[in-house]
Amino acid sequence: MWLLLVLHAYFGFICHTDNGTRYGEKAVNAYAETNHGPDGSLFLDPYFKPDIEHLEHQTVLDAGCGAGPWSIYAAKQGGEVYAIDIQEEMIQAARKAVQIAGVADQVTINQGDVARLPYEENFFDKVISICVGCNLPFPSFEKHFSEIQRTLKDNGIAIIGAPSSLDVVFSNGSKTDIEVFFHIQEVLNQLPDNPSSEEISEKLNQLEEVLSASFYIKNNRLSLIANEKGVTQGEKIWRKLSKLVVPNHYYSNDFYVDVFDRCGFDVQKIDLPHFTSENSRLEYNEKASPSSRLGRAYVTDSSFIIFHIKKRQQ
Repeated sequence: MWLLLVLHAYFGFICHTDNGTRYGEKAVNAYAETNHGPDGSLFLDPYFKPDIEHLEHQTVLDAGCGAGPWSIYAAKQGGEVYAIDIQEEMIQAARKAVQIAGVADQVTINQGDVARLPYEENFFDKVISICVGCNLPFPSFEKHFSEIQRTLKDNGIAIIGAPSSLDVVFSNGSKTDIEVFFHIQEVLNQLPDNPSSEEISEKLNQLEEVLSASFYIKNNRLSLIANEKGVTQGEKIWRKLSKLVVPNHYYSNDFYVDVFDRCGFDVQKIDLPHFTSENSRLEYNEKASPSSRLGRAYVTDSSFIIFHIKKRQQ
């Protein structure tokens, strides 16, 4: 196991582990650069950023902080921020980022497991967990939200972001839908049975037009997820994102809601953002840079879901 982690850290491999997704240095840099991709900047970030504004006298947890962009944002909004991530490479990137941003005195960074938070009960006013649950294996998934509940004050708010529509292929619109599907099948046909992490990443990264698509191993072959009903909760999947391929675990939107209820949360609001019409997509693309344009699937489906949940009073 130690040899795998050393090789992973050096070459930048991204892999599944018992504690969640592990990134190497190169992958950390790629993730920090792309953040949530062009669709995330339009259909994810604006839907939770208002919840981490005007934070004077508030204590905030950024659970699964990654390279720290939202810890920095919350600190600049006046919050006392605690940031935690299990990956040493992400922690190093976050520490460097908060120093550059000039908010190091407002952000306490810890390396640790989001399913075993090292904080007292009823400590935080707000918690954000942005695209973290999808990185967690099944035994850690519910524990993560139970720990958020434990460390939140009564009536405290948590904002949970997650990938959605995992059986939809979202592209940048540079190819027709048929061309995209043919390209995906061509790439999948190049992979052997039971491909390695490195082989999956190498091949799926050829799908430059794909901004979000999900894959799983079916009958020993890497296959496109075309129907979520065929995937089990917690199953290992691979997601092709903008300039990055990451291993994840599958959880449906309904499963998130069920877990929130079991962990003592009430759902206040759910956002499933997408374009309201084809005209609105075309108008957006007209103004957007070529690297930020979005395809037709963003009119009918949401690539992200944002849950706004509240801890039930004890």
